[in-house]
Amino acid sequence: MNRRMGLVFALVLGLGASRAEPATLQKVAVDGDPAPDPGSFYRRKFLQPAVSDAAGAHVVASARIFINRTCLVKFDAGPDSIVVCRRDVSPEGHEFAKLGDPSIDIAGDAAWAAALTAGRSGVFRGDATVVALTGDPSPAGPGFLKKFSSALIIDAGDVVFEATISGGTVVGGVTVDDGYFRCGGGDGNCSAGGTGTIETLVLKNDPVPDRPGRELCKLQALDASTFGIAFLATTRLDCASTTEAPLLGVFRKPLASSSAHRPSRTTASWCSAA
Repeated sequence: MNRRMGLVFALVLGLGASRAEPATLQKVAVDGDPAPDPGSFYRRKFLQPAVSDAAGAHVVASARIFINRTCLVKFDAGPDSIVVCRRDVSPEGHEFAKLGDPSIDIAGDAAWAAALTAGRSGVFRGDATVVALTGDPSPAGPGFLKKFSSALIIDAGDVVFEATISGGTVVGGVTVDDGYFRCGGGDGNCSAGGTGTIETLVLKNDPVPDRPGRELCKLQALDASTFGIAFLATTRLDCASTTEAPLLGVFRKPLASSSAHRPSRTTASWCSAA
């Protein structure tokens, strides 16, 4: 997930914090510190950390343990703990090939997207519980979810993610093959055999609010909170056009309550022209 727009998203989502007294810097982990695997140490590579809103400040990050073992590690007040590692076997039987940037909620549960072996992909949470997998039916209509990215868990426990769609609807010459979705309720598993409920939030080719005729053509950076989602997207009057210059915008959409999953409206904040 691209987090370089974090400041913009914080402003759009209304998450500005009040001034507070200076706090003490705390070390989470440094190269050479003992890692959770017995006899192992962190080795020269940490990637994108995420922090929760909990008073204990749960932190999760990608870390290299040993020379060739990369894991998502949860750093809490107690001992560090491994969430999942590359080459672990996922609940659906394939190995984790590449782990996406993690997120973590107030309860300390992590969520992430991952590439799996055999060309598969998925979204997972907690102790590698399935959220969604390649081949799941698209809630947006015809087609199936194919490739996942930008998995974000919010404090309500729902997971918001981006997924491409194979076999999606064609509208005006544009294949609706990408979208943002939410999985919540039940056991948090929106794949086969789970009791969670999956909801479509935004799709490629959706209309842009307050710009009649303009469409969302390329979904980009995504962030999420209890309030809802914010994202970047390029837009055109015709997403099928290869000559029209796109306009870039920041958009947000509130989330309906987890129990109801009522539709909510996307709003726009225009930031630049591409």
